[in-house]
Amino acid sequence: MDFNKLTNIHLGIFLLIGFASIGQSLPNVAPPTPQASTLRIVTPGSSPTGRTSTAAYSQFPSSRTNSQLNQYERDRKQVTQRELALKEVYKEVNSKKLSVRYSLPNRENDSKTFFYRKAFDSLIRMNPDSFSIKDATFIIENAFYDNTKDYENYSETITNLTSFIKKSMQAQGLKPENNLAKNLSIYQFITDTITVGKTTHNPYKYDFNDYMGQENWDNMFVSKLIYNGSGQCNSMPRLYQILAEELGAEAHLAFAPNHSFIKFQDNLGDWYNAELTSGALMADALMLSSGFIKSETVINGNYVTAQTNRQVMAQLLNDLASGYISKFGVDGFVEQIINKSLELNPNGINGNLHKIKYQIAQMSYVAQQLEAKHPGQLQGYPRALELHNGILEQDRKLKNIGFENMPKERYEAWLKSLEKEKSKQEEESLLNSFKIQKTIKD
Repeated sequence: MDFNKLTNIHLGIFLLIGFASIGQSLPNVAPPTPQASTLRIVTPGSSPTGRTSTAAYSQFPSSRTNSQLNQYERDRKQVTQRELALKEVYKEVNSKKLSVRYSLPNRENDSKTFFYRKAFDSLIRMNPDSFSIKDATFIIENAFYDNTKDYENYSETITNLTSFIKKSMQAQGLKPENNLAKNLSIYQFITDTITVGKTTHNPYKYDFNDYMGQENWDNMFVSKLIYNGSGQCNSMPRLYQILAEELGAEAHLAFAPNHSFIKFQDNLGDWYNAELTSGALMADALMLSSGFIKSETVINGNYVTAQTNRQVMAQLLNDLASGYISKFGVDGFVEQIINKSLELNPNGINGNLHKIKYQIAQMSYVAQQLEAKHPGQLQGYPRALELHNGILEQDRKLKNIGFENMPKERYEAWLKSLEKEKSKQEEESLLNSFKIQKTIKD
């Protein structure tokens, strides 16, 4: 039955539905039962007045009696019709409840998504506390390209970049085992012009064109950075991590709203923030200056905090989910990736943002089936209400862990403020200070 056609049914049906919906009994629509005091007993051979009549058995009922019987029959049929109509309504509602699909399609047998599933399996087989960032990055990016990229070529390119940094360190007289020397050399390689022998390496450029990968997700990739010479705040820190891994340097990924950078320590335990998009070493105060970093996000390890390997793997899974969504949209497979990310980092902001976006997509999918436009229309569907309440709960969690949305224009303004800080640092470069030079050569 089409719910839009219910207006053609007698108003009494809606009254019945309304009563039934709040647990009340159906109204008694039969005529009232006559009381004993109003009955007149008619015996054979007598008339209703008490007078004897020999024609009593042959006479038809009076017109009044006929009218009562006809009214009773009409009422009985009306009640029967109402009951049948109500049953049809309940049948339609129950049928609709049974036909609603509450989980997004999984596309498990879709050949187009095969490479992402294979990549996911490869990532979750890795030890989250000790894995190759170089290999994990290739797996994620290669899935986007349907496994058409050559790992050997990628690996050889990384080896050549690492070799160049080693030669640069040697030319500057820096000890190859010194952790600070290795970190500063990687930082210099990414942000400055370096010449070793007859080979000159130019700094990587920040690409403001689609830097969030909204039009082309592969603008976020390390492979785009190393082959094209330009990248952004996702690919530059990731390349830094890969080069640190190859050189045996200790360096950590760190986050700010819509942003990532690198943190490393010197031999005395002091921390440095390598802000690669602007090409400057920043103090924590500047990284906190965006105005969108709450104290709890620092305390719970989300922002301006050195990430553990486990947290980095959670972020890699978030990247895998983002790439998948950019190609195929949100479906059941995305939930699997998100759940694994949150298993590794339950309070990670990026993983929890992915979760609420997935929940909203799922709720929209269910609401479309129910033709519901607001939560009040979900009252007859407990599972749909549960999904809606799950979104509200997830929103509260994001607030509790300190998330605050940073508008694009505010992010770009913050990046420009980092550029100004870079200009100040160029007057007295931290890299050329006595402290650094002495530390990395000793």
